[in-house]
Amino acid sequence: MSKGRPPSSPPPPVVVVYRKREKGKAYMSVFENINVDSIINGRKKNSLIPNNYLIEEIGVGSCFIEDYKTSYGIKKIKEL
Repeated sequence: MSKGRPPSSPPPPVVVVYRKREKGKAYMSVFENINVDSIINGRKKNSLIPNNYLIEEIGVGSCFIEDYKTSYGIKKIKEL
């Protein structure tokens, strides 16, 4: 018998809105099977989002995709 809570079947997606420059265009990426801590961690050698990009918002769950598209005027999801 294992201890602790069993893992949820598929983990929810992580939605990230970022900018390349401070007043630049907003981009959005969706990461599947990735932990939020691995995106935020700036000390990783090969980070998922480059350190010079500015992270605007991070949301956990697929409901944030449509919310961020409307609030930031994003037309398509960019792959990194």
